[in-house]
Amino acid sequence: MSSIDYSTEALVMQKHPFRERDVIVKLLARNGQLLNMIFYGGRGGGVKKKSSLIELGHCLKIELKKKKLSTDNLLVAKEWSLKWNSDKIRLNHNAFYLMNFMFEILLKLHLESDEMDEEGEHKELYVLLSNALFFLQKSLEKGAFVLNQHLNIFLVKLLYNVGILPDTEHCVHCQKELRGTFIFEPGNGGFSCCFSEGIKKFDIALAQSIHQAFKTILPLKYEEALALNCSDSEVSKALFHFYCYQFHFQKQNFKSAQMIF
Repeated sequence: MSSIDYSTEALVMQKHPFRERDVIVKLLARNGQLLNMIFYGGRGGGVKKKSSLIELGHCLKIELKKKKLSTDNLLVAKEWSLKWNSDKIRLNHNAFYLMNFMFEILLKLHLESDEMDEEGEHKELYVLLSNALFFLQKSLEKGAFVLNQHLNIFLVKLLYNVGILPDTEHCVHCQKELRGTFIFEPGNGGFSCCFSEGIKKFDIALAQSIHQAFKTILPLKYEEALALNCSDSEVSKALFHFYCYQFHFQKQNFKSAQMIF
């Protein structure tokens, strides 16, 4: 395997102390790969009392060698610098829980790699997460943070990027165009106009809200979507349920979910 130097930008998603001054980190690189990397001296300290730049949500510029450690299957960071920090997020407990929930959702997709691939297949996921964190930080700076607004935008765009967006135009059962009243059926993969009369008005109203979220959020850039009124917590629950069902995940396996819902 080549040992040519390589440079990338990456978001810190997990970190674990290793020995006295080192740290093992899981990062989402600009090309969409999840990288397991060791930062020697990354915990800071030492004679010069150097501070650590490696915090959850931080965006780092990293120089590394493509060669991995043969025993630990880790990439090695040579040099790193801070490109963007998430200080406001880490000081707000609800925003911090939300950030970690986003991390968990992406980590479940298993995008790991033990070497750098310049042509990553999931670049859009880096763009999505970096936008989510950047505008989450901005909203906190402005005092305009609404948890479910950010979560709904993130989930809608995530479903689109991973290719499991439900059909918003046709019934999943009869394939007829959706008109009038319909419900959302995560277990069947979309919206349905074929339902019994016993369906609660709440379910019909919720389906309309979910449908509107897809139709209004998707065409807009991340920042533009923040101007929408899309902070319904029930929509957040339904979108997360749909994500879990499509990938056969169990909601209880997401540790941070209980802090969100």
